[in-house]
Amino acid sequence: MGFPSSVAEQVNQNAETDSESFHLYYSQNLKDDYLMYDLQFTKHNNACALKQYELTLKYIPIPSAFIGGIDTTALDNDLKIVDKLYDKFLEAGRDGKMTKEEYDEGITLIGAANSKLSQLMEIEGGKSVAKVLTYKYCPQSEYEKFFSDYTEMQNLYEHKQTFPNAGKDGCSITDAY
Repeated sequence: MGFPSSVAEQVNQNAETDSESFHLYYSQNLKDDYLMYDLQFTKHNNACALKQYELTLKYIPIPSAFIGGIDTTALDNDLKIVDKLYDKFLEAGRDGKMTKEEYDEGITLIGAANSKLSQLMEIEGGKSVAKVLTYKYCPQSEYEKFFSDYTEMQNLYEHKQTFPNAGKDGCSITDAY
């Protein structure tokens, strides 16, 4: 179906549990699209089968502008790097593969990007762009500290569809995209 081998490893780990069904989650970035997969498995006699998966496509365009001396395109790119840094920090916590220099550089970039985002929130003409950037890169709990319309943002920027694993409606993740 096109999922990476890491998903198969997670399936094998879950095959050893007593539950009759389970979900696995996988995400990836393709171009400017963020794809999230909710894979729904059933189990019978320790054999796992993918019943279906739900694909959520998240596409959030950021308008290119200079607002209060802040380049929104550059900030979007910095926040994209920050997003990857958070993942790297989590991985480094598990296996310790990050140098102090890498860590310090990452913390500096995170601080600078978050500072610019906060500044943008304070500028009357920047609030709408800051809102979209916050939705794009921050978890729901962080977004809701500043804005109250998370569900409306989901309706605007996220598109979901469920795909069965078999039959004429079953398809690979590439075809689903």
